Amino acid sequence: GVSMPAAHRTLLADYVNGGGTLFADDGNPGVWGEASAFMTSFLAEMVATFGGQGAYLPESHPLFTAHYLLAGGAPPTEWSAETRVRAIEVGGEAGVVMTKNDYGSGLEDATTGWCYDNSLKMTTNVAVYALRKACQ
Repeated sequence: GVSMPAAHRTLLADYVNGGGTLFADDGNPGVWGEASAFMTSFLAEMVATFGGQGAYLPESHPLFTAHYLLAGGAPPTEWSAETRVRAIEVGGEAGVVMTKNDYGSGLEDATTGWCYDNSLKMTTNVAVYALRKACQ
């Protein structure tokens, strides 16, 4: 699980409030329902840090068009077909971005075909969105 002392939560809040982006990607089943230990503890830390767990982004959010056009939301992986992305907005921008599709595992092996491609597209969009946001 995730557990941060108050001083670390303050540093994280300063980073995100200053334009930084935190991306949390969890591939365990039931992340938004019965939730994995990681996401349950991560969401608790986000409540302690930002006062809430965020909300699902609409498919029209700039994150889904930051580089690749991701029509319909987050692309599926072999671990999850979840299309929703949860975010905590700070200053009108997604400061904490949360997915449950385990894109990190999808990037580990380029031979997985569509899973690798979808993971690359989603993580590229998160990175480009974060860089554009930080440069404004």
